[in-house]
Amino acid sequence: MEKNNNTQPTVSDREVINEQLFWNKMFDNFSERIVIPYDNFDVLNDCNYKEVEFEFEKESSERLISMSSNSDLALQIILNAFVITLLQKYTSSKDLVIGTTIDKQDFEGEFINTVLPLRVRFDSKFTFKNLILECRKTILECKKNQNYPIDSLLYELKLQRTESYFPLFDIGVILKNIQEESYLKGIYPGVIFIFNRKESSIQITIKYNSYLYNESKIFAIKENVTSLMTNLIFDVNKPLSNISLFSKERTKELLNKYSNKADVGIKCETIHFLFENQVKNNPDRVAIIYEDKQITYRELNTKANIIAKTLQEKGLEKGEIVGLVLNRSIEMIIGMLSVIKAGGVYLPIDIEAPINRKIMMLNDCSVKLLISNIEIDEKLSNNYNITSLNNIESITDQYADNFVSIHDPNEAAYILYTSGSTGKPKGVVINQNSVVNQISWRKKYFNLNEKDIILQIFSYYFDGSVTDIFSSLISGSTLAIVPAENRFNYDFIDKMIKRLGITYTIMVPQLYKACLDNLTEPPKTLRTVIIAADKPAVDLSKQHFNKHADVKLYNEYGPTENCVVTTVYNITGDEIFIGNEIFNCKCYICNDDLNLLPADFSGELVISGKGVARGYLNQPELTASKFIKNENFEEIVYATGDLARRTTLGMLDFIGRKDHQVKIRGIRIELGEIESLLAKHPSIKESVLVAKDDNNDKKLTAYIVANKVLAVDEIREYLLESLPEYMVPYNFVFLDEMPLSSIGKVDIKALLQLDTNNDQLVVKPKTEIEQKLVAIWSEILKIDYDKISVDKSFFEYGGNSLNSVTLISKIHNDLNVEIKLVDFFKNQTVLKLSEMIEALSISFDEIKIERGNVKRITI
Repeated sequence: MEKNNNTQPTVSDREVINEQLFWNKMFDNFSERIVIPYDNFDVLNDCNYKEVEFEFEKESSERLISMSSNSDLALQIILNAFVITLLQKYTSSKDLVIGTTIDKQDFEGEFINTVLPLRVRFDSKFTFKNLILECRKTILECKKNQNYPIDSLLYELKLQRTESYFPLFDIGVILKNIQEESYLKGIYPGVIFIFNRKESSIQITIKYNSYLYNESKIFAIKENVTSLMTNLIFDVNKPLSNISLFSKERTKELLNKYSNKADVGIKCETIHFLFENQVKNNPDRVAIIYEDKQITYRELNTKANIIAKTLQEKGLEKGEIVGLVLNRSIEMIIGMLSVIKAGGVYLPIDIEAPINRKIMMLNDCSVKLLISNIEIDEKLSNNYNITSLNNIESITDQYADNFVSIHDPNEAAYILYTSGSTGKPKGVVINQNSVVNQISWRKKYFNLNEKDIILQIFSYYFDGSVTDIFSSLISGSTLAIVPAENRFNYDFIDKMIKRLGITYTIMVPQLYKACLDNLTEPPKTLRTVIIAADKPAVDLSKQHFNKHADVKLYNEYGPTENCVVTTVYNITGDEIFIGNEIFNCKCYICNDDLNLLPADFSGELVISGKGVARGYLNQPELTASKFIKNENFEEIVYATGDLARRTTLGMLDFIGRKDHQVKIRGIRIELGEIESLLAKHPSIKESVLVAKDDNNDKKLTAYIVANKVLAVDEIREYLLESLPEYMVPYNFVFLDEMPLSSIGKVDIKALLQLDTNNDQLVVKPKTEIEQKLVAIWSEILKIDYDKISVDKSFFEYGGNSLNSVTLISKIHNDLNVEIKLVDFFKNQTVLKLSEMIEALSISFDEIKIERGNVKRITI
């Protein structure tokens, strides 16, 4: 420290450099600002603080005061460690930054810096004691280097600050005994935790931006603050991953609060037992219709018995897997039934799949027997014992009706392969009792009976087929199979519904929307429509009720690993949830450590109950990672990888995939949030967002189906009304319709193959200043003048700190305007920069650094 003539401390160059190095090292590879998830996004650029006040329980306050040995510094360290733990529980982030301030000063003035961002890298093995020690080290080092201007750090990190947005943190922590909340002036965290130590108690004020948070969430946080602190401080050596946000009593209540425990149908044992009951009750009722063919329940049972007997004669053992290579037909259903009747497990194979994929699946399942009704590739025909169903109509057996099926509810019913993140498909093994639970629920919930005619659209190798095929066969209903070539032909489907008098159908939302778009006259017999397997468009319910006022509409959710259906929601208005659990199913919203989260917090959807699969065939490590035994739950749970939240009213709301989260400029965002906003635009029928890699950077592309010609400027301005600039897509691609996969979902791979180069938004310069600035950018960045958009950041085009300085020098020479580098960082687009230049009227006063306990500046 150097001294001036007045013998008071001044800033030395060495101090500045050392503090600069400290803060740059602390925020090296800083990736994202952590927030407690917002409830509202309508007002992101304003702040209206409200407060909730309460105290820690007496025992907790006394324990905290004792742990801190009446030291305010020690108490500050413990409280900051506590808030970091709370934030980690809510977000599952391992890299957390909260904000605090320097200590109170004994004089007033403008200080060089009053804000201390505290960055803690969270270790999953941490105990609370470990975290306290980590926070102690961080806080003491930050205080030692507290005189470095926060805006200088932001500049060096290339982070942009606005009046309402501070890029390093969104959670503030203040201990009133030694800190001043006013030191956070100019920074508006979403939530500030303010603690105040009294003689024998500790008071807490949660100060929150009411534009961002609903009061219900703050009261949930209040409950967690009280219970989490108790759980932490009375067992400081317990791993933090095992510590709940709730008390033991509250945890037990939440674990059982939403479960649907009805046991309807469970005692019926197996799928084919329920089917055979319908054969007895409705032997001559038509079971299946396919094109111009049909078959009764009695005939279907007889044919299935014949093939089941044949399989046993070929040596099929109980639990053995049989491959099905069948086209869409009545024979497809016969094949499925015959395998489970014979005690086997059916494996449906997509007949259009590449031969190597077929062989991989058959080998993985150790298949010896195949059932087919098509011409099979030589690689298959030469290696498997094949039972042909080509002449099933002529095959008879006088003893077929006496065939005794094998019933074991604990045996597997089928194996379905889904795509795997490693590139290798994974076989999901589902038990008989899981299927029985689901189809028994369906029969009762939708009141399926002999009067129903059910439209069958899903491919038999997709789990949705289980819902309509077996639910129909145990209800005495008639199943109408849509031919393969017309499964996505909405005109054909509409005519088929009307011709056959369909009463019930289930399909993916994209297909149903296409049906509604082209529907001229609503069918008279339809009473129930279910959408499933994908997230529906926001306006789908409105469109449905405009054309089907008396037809009930439902939304179903469920992964293959929980026997197709987990939750259902009866849609009656604009809001579309995934709803509540079906029979014998429990859903939990958890963080990455499988700790329960409160209502209105998003987390991973975790499932337990009778629908949960055995696991993945021949993949024990993957099975153990997804089908988890955890001390927080009484039974094995399946971690879906889906993000959801439980509303305060108990409804489950689907958000998206965990891997659907992306980071744009270091900020984590949910693509579903932007898609939801696009869906509310009156001229947008459908939209999908994809994040593409571009030179190690993520850029958003929006694929849009509109009902009229739209200008990109219009969409961008619409989004900017509700979203920050970094969340607005970089590219917009307009399509006549979304490409669909073979199971009717949006084909993301097909979207990625589309050329988007010509669809990049370029907003042209209008004013003279904008034109000159674009010309300067073009020269410095070596980009064509016509390709520069006035609303895109300098850094999006490849700018950096070095050519930023060149840019400012060029602006000074060409426009005779002096701009500070820090001001440029706040106005990185041509549009903002031109507005600043036009309004520029700055007088520069000398800035002097005054001496004192903490350096301050006087302006």
